[in-house]
Amino acid sequence: MNLKRLSECPETLKYWRDSPFLQFIQSPVFHTQDFWVLEDMKGQIVGKIGAIVSAQRPFLGTVGFFHLRDENDFNSGQILLDAACSFLRKSGATRAIGPLHVNT
Repeated sequence: MNLKRLSECPETLKYWRDSPFLQFIQSPVFHTQDFWVLEDMKGQIVGKIGAIVSAQRPFLGTVGFFHLRDENDFNSGQILLDAACSFLRKSGATRAIGPLHVNT
């Protein structure tokens, strides 16, 4: 498995260029954020996740935009959740909520 930051995946960003997802994550209400995709050995995306720290409540982190190609792939889910939670801890968040999505 290969975990990449979304910013390192220009082909994926191009796909989302005009989407509400990309507009949402670029909103100034967020203090700190990062997003990841997980690829298999063939370069196919098997999952994605995001982590956001609130600008208004910097102790509060949010995990969202979580998706797995195979909902029973617990190993990939764990890799993605570990990346998001590690990012939140390093960013100073002491609480996390989720999973959230634009429509939640």
